[in-house]
Amino acid sequence: MTFGSLEVGSFTEHSFEGRLTGHRALAIPECFYWIRKLQARFFAGDYASAIDAAEKAEKCFSTSASLSVMLMERAEYHLYAALARAACCEPIGPDPYAKYRDALSAHERQLRAWAENCPQNFEDRAVLVGAEIARIEGRLPEAMDLYERAIRSARSNGFVQNEALSYELAARCYAARGLEEIAHLYLENARRAYLRWGADGKVRQLDQLHPGLRQDDRAPDPAGMVDAPVEDLDLATVIKVSQAVSGEIVPEKLIETLLRTAVEHAGAERGLLILPRGSEFLIQAEAKTGDRSVSVSLRETPVSADEFPESVVRYAARTREIVMLDDTSVPCQHSTDPYLGAQGIRSVLCLPLMKQGALVALLYLENRLARGAFTPGGMAVLKVLASQAAISLENSSLYRELRRSRQYLAQAQKVSHTGSWAWSPVSNAVLYWSDECYCVLGHDPAKGLPSFEQLVQDVHPDDRTRVLESFGKAVREGSDWEAEYRLGNFNTGVRTVRSMGHPILDRSGQTFEYIGTVIDITERKRAEEAREDHLWFLECMDRINRAMQRTNEVEGMTRGVLEEALAIFDCDRAWLVYPCDPDAPVCRAVMEHTHPDYPGAFALDQELPVDARGAEFLRAMLHAPGALVDPDIPSEIREQFNIVSMIAIAVCPRGDRPYLFGLHQCSHLRSWTTVERRLFEEIARRLEDALTSALAHRNLLVSEDALRTREDALRHAREKLAQASRMATVAELSASIAHEINQPLQAVVANGQACRRWLAATPPDIDKARLSAEAIVRDGYATADVISRIRALFKRTAPTKVDLDINKLILQVCTLMADEIHGNGILLKTQLAQDVPMIRADAVQIQQVIVNLVRNAIEALSATVELPKSLLIRSRRDGDNVVVDVQDEGMGLANPDTLFEPFATTKETGMGIGLAICRSIVEAHAGRLWVVCNEIRGVTFSFSLPTERSDAR
Repeated sequence: MTFGSLEVGSFTEHSFEGRLTGHRALAIPECFYWIRKLQARFFAGDYASAIDAAEKAEKCFSTSASLSVMLMERAEYHLYAALARAACCEPIGPDPYAKYRDALSAHERQLRAWAENCPQNFEDRAVLVGAEIARIEGRLPEAMDLYERAIRSARSNGFVQNEALSYELAARCYAARGLEEIAHLYLENARRAYLRWGADGKVRQLDQLHPGLRQDDRAPDPAGMVDAPVEDLDLATVIKVSQAVSGEIVPEKLIETLLRTAVEHAGAERGLLILPRGSEFLIQAEAKTGDRSVSVSLRETPVSADEFPESVVRYAARTREIVMLDDTSVPCQHSTDPYLGAQGIRSVLCLPLMKQGALVALLYLENRLARGAFTPGGMAVLKVLASQAAISLENSSLYRELRRSRQYLAQAQKVSHTGSWAWSPVSNAVLYWSDECYCVLGHDPAKGLPSFEQLVQDVHPDDRTRVLESFGKAVREGSDWEAEYRLGNFNTGVRTVRSMGHPILDRSGQTFEYIGTVIDITERKRAEEAREDHLWFLECMDRINRAMQRTNEVEGMTRGVLEEALAIFDCDRAWLVYPCDPDAPVCRAVMEHTHPDYPGAFALDQELPVDARGAEFLRAMLHAPGALVDPDIPSEIREQFNIVSMIAIAVCPRGDRPYLFGLHQCSHLRSWTTVERRLFEEIARRLEDALTSALAHRNLLVSEDALRTREDALRHAREKLAQASRMATVAELSASIAHEINQPLQAVVANGQACRRWLAATPPDIDKARLSAEAIVRDGYATADVISRIRALFKRTAPTKVDLDINKLILQVCTLMADEIHGNGILLKTQLAQDVPMIRADAVQIQQVIVNLVRNAIEALSATVELPKSLLIRSRRDGDNVVVDVQDEGMGLANPDTLFEPFATTKETGMGIGLAICRSIVEAHAGRLWVVCNEIRGVTFSFSLPTERSDAR
């Protein structure tokens, strides 16, 4: 097999490449093939073939979006494509770069961008490409420094292949400048690194080109193991093993391939893949050799002493060294492990899988049949396998996390209708589209990534210029970009999206990539428009309602509605025709408002004959379920009245014939939107209701004089009835007045006699006589108050209000009526609250109320036989009111609801006006009088008066 060729056995590059289709579904394996060929041709020194493979790999990247997330493969492509192109550039000449300047710059810029985010994985690659560019441009000191940086970065981060490559390219640079000894030293370091990497074909190439470099192939490696000679290795086997492991990215398949390959090529009977989990270990998979094949079972179980020799595995994990026991019967530090004796194991091998100095996994192999089962040649294959497996396992873990993150992101984008994208301003090409991008922007994923020109054409023509200008400005300035625009490429109609982009800058501050999102906001825009339409609808209806409420007069109300409709719809003519009756001989425009440029088209109040076509038009309007837009009217009518667009509806108020309400647009053709039609129909409905109410109001005004006459007659009748009622109460009032005046007069007489006796005494008792004289004066004033009250009652004068203590007034009434109460054998009780405030009231009238209520209670109790007679007078505060209760234990009332009506009485000789008068007095003081039946027997009369009240009444 020729070094640099991928041909093995029956596999030929020509036949394989002839079957490559370039289909999007096969982009990943095809891209991997071209990258491997790029690397192989570069190491072989066939730079033209390497560049050709790089160009084919680049096409694969633009075909599949999945390749964009495989950063390590992309990094390998950019590194070897850059080095191949750099090798074709000659430092001497008018143009050292030849035709590869832009390509080299793009490769370096991409690697630098990745290195800034993750220097551990990408710094050595970016610096090495920079060193090659410095070499081409003749900046030798800078190139040497960059070669050294690349070597250090590759060594510290565990990339032995990149360390070897950096040494080799640095040696070429030194040799070209005549620095042979330094070049030879760097070539020796390169050869050692290639040996550690397992690149034995490359070692043979260096030995052929530089015979003095050949060393002892059995020099110990850093781990203390002895490598097999390069000649002992089957190169085809090494390539097959490496490709088998590196070609898998799915974790389950990778583990299965790794174990099967290790068991097959090492000659083991059983193998385990063990993963560290903190201080413990988990068995990830187990492989067993059967009769003809190797079976692999995936599992994730904790380790136990029955599964493998723990001392061997833990030693290999702790020291990071390979542990190989050719014969377990020979005494060693692991001979005492119980597993080895119990299971009869003859040969054991435990191989740590390392990446950048970190333990990724452990590969455990065993053989029960033969001693020395693991040969040096097999060990060399296993070391290659271990080196590749460690990287592949780490990448597989990252791939699994990335796949899970991509699934989460895809679901989140699907739920939110948000897609993500990447675009290169250098190539003006779309680099990446998420699946949701195809859905949001209306493209078929099977057709691959669209071009930038296609995306521009998708933008609605009315938005295209604005979007392109804003995007171009953002690209020129290297700033963020955001735009909201419509797409016209959907069969379901125009959709609205919002797209945002963020620039990715290189070290020089130049934009080399834009990443961004696009979200479908069609439904949100529709909701916003619906909300705006609804608010506009409500505002317009508020204007219409205000116009209708300004007046109850039909013409004024109709005029206001037409004026508002003309302004709301921004039309040229609003009109109302009456009647909308196909059987009527004529109709006329009873109301019209027009734009100044289009004055009265219908010749207001002039009769318009209704011919057959006009009758058919009016009939259609009457039977239409709603408003009609641009109904079928004769062309001559349109021309005569300059009607370009029209909307009309029949308005049918109750109690009158229908009207026809409509709007004309005379200046231009108009499309009436759905919300405009709904608003117009709602205005017509409200106009119909308003006309119904206004017409009913006008009909009522017609009979206003007759109603006024009947009301005057009714008022006179009520006055006469009231006068008769007052006259009928004279007798009752006379008896009450006589009783009230008699009490203070009797008190005057009694006090006068007492005064005379005190003066006639020997010696005369002047103090007691003075008290009796003062009582005479007080009773005289009380008599005068009664007379004044009677005079005020008949004259209908307003009550005279003073600050009044209701408790003192109750006690005065009790004193005045004490003889009557005790004479009827009644036990009087009083409960006077101390927190009752002063009130503003007429003392005489309120006293009259209390006296009347107490007298009614006395009469109710007098009718009871063989029952206790108890009378309770109580005062209390209820919020801002003072309440007085008069409670008796009489026989009660059968119908208390009618008790306060005039002439309603429960007494045989009563006239039924006492309680009516009391209620009028209380209500004149802004109070309330009521009665409730007690739970056992009797009733309670109560009245309330406000604590704070103006004297205005």
